[in-house]
Amino acid sequence: MRDFYPSLHLNMARAYQELGDQGRAREHYLNAATCIDAAQPGPYRDGIRFAVAAGLRATGAATLPGSDQLTALLTRLCARADLNVLGLLLPPYLGNLGTQDDRTRLLTALHMVHGARSLPEEEQAILVRAIGELSAVGAEGA
Repeated sequence: MRDFYPSLHLNMARAYQELGDQGRAREHYLNAATCIDAAQPGPYRDGIRFAVAAGLRATGAATLPGSDQLTALLTRLCARADLNVLGLLLPPYLGNLGTQDDRTRLLTALHMVHGARSLPEEEQAILVRAIGELSAVGAEGA
């Protein structure tokens, strides 16, 4: 039964959100985030993780450091359909539940893209700023 707790909390959160009760929705999104690893690995858990992360952001329970820079970069990558870079960045970006492990996954993906030096100069500069912002937040929390 524990495999379904993340989904149960996600559905409860969505219901409360639809009813306009952001506080109770946030509570259930946070509960889903804490038990996400109980769901079986694979697309099912990934889908729940992405939905929970979106819910946490929507209810103000989580913010993504450097999100302005990341959003600008992802918008550009989507516009030109840079699927290789998007394939690296979107899973840790969309699935970020605000944990240290999630921040590390996102930073690792950003550093991989940075190291490949495959982006145009302007996008590379945005990437560097996003890495700096995300790294600074991690240093403050340490």
